[in-house]
Amino acid sequence: MAEKGKDAAEKEKAQAMQEGKILIWDSIMDNTLQQVLTNPKDFDVIATLNLNGDYLSDAIAAQVGGIGISPGSNINYISGHAIFEATHGTAPTFANKDMANPSSLILSGVMMLDYLGWGEAADLVEEGLKKTILSKKVTFDLARDMEGAKEDKTPTTDTPVTSPMDVAAPEDALKENTDAKNDGKLYGEAPKSTATAIAFADLMAAPEKYDGMEVVVKGNVNDVCQAEGCWIILGDGNKEITVKTLHVFVVPKDSYDNLAEVNGVFKIKEITEEQARHMNSESKNTKIKTEDIKGPQKVYTITATGIKLAKGDGKSGAEQKDDSCCDKSKSKTECKDKKD
Repeated sequence: MAEKGKDAAEKEKAQAMQEGKILIWDSIMDNTLQQVLTNPKDFDVIATLNLNGDYLSDAIAAQVGGIGISPGSNINYISGHAIFEATHGTAPTFANKDMANPSSLILSGVMMLDYLGWGEAADLVEEGLKKTILSKKVTFDLARDMEGAKEDKTPTTDTPVTSPMDVAAPEDALKENTDAKNDGKLYGEAPKSTATAIAFADLMAAPEKYDGMEVVVKGNVNDVCQAEGCWIILGDGNKEITVKTLHVFVVPKDSYDNLAEVNGVFKIKEITEEQARHMNSESKNTKIKTEDIKGPQKVYTITATGIKLAKGDGKSGAEQKDDSCCDKSKSKTECKDKKD
């Protein structure tokens, strides 16, 4: 881009960002270490060598309380295999001293639950840990930086975390679940004020009008990527939009039949036969055999910057459409006659 001049380069960069493409910024290690501490919001994903990655992960962990509370994961996005572990390793220095902070390992377990699609279990464990830390009865590494904290030994049982979980489950968790049904849990970023809010039906009625625009659209989740949670399908039983996260964030794999509010750039695209088959193989709710997909496919897509999920009523878009055509007491033939 630089050979075309600065203005052309900036224009192409802006277009690429609007389309949700990846911007690669090369940086030497010493500058990266400085910038990641002074301007952490400038970074989404850092691709680096293992040694530099160790330095960076521990430096970044210091921003949120240290390696004692920073979880870790190693994920193969091709095979789907994953390992979740505390970032500090075995910490032999603290062996048999009742000093180690178990939070890193607990939060690594939370990441594992999220990866498996067990979002509610992950939220409950995280809430229990949060309440434990708010009680200010913590291990030495957190106590020294918390005003009014009481230093505690490494718990010999799970009581310090599970007790707040028990408290959260009947009341707080119920309130959170109610809020989630009404409002939802946000993955990624909230929509920008400049985005165009539009109903799913209106968007599908005139898709060309909104091609390339940043939109906020609500719809029913008809399908979810079962490999990584990196895409969902919005649908009404007739038309569909493929929503991709580009791995910037993922959603729980059990989000099928949830209600979703998606913000991002809407595009009408043509994908290859290989791409269509790949997505179909990762689907939970597909009604098409992968081998039956032939040639390029026209698709409606949103490159999402954020997805808010709320519990639905247990019906897919197709089922909702069927319910609207007739009441359940009538036969399928009567229902078809009414639709016709």
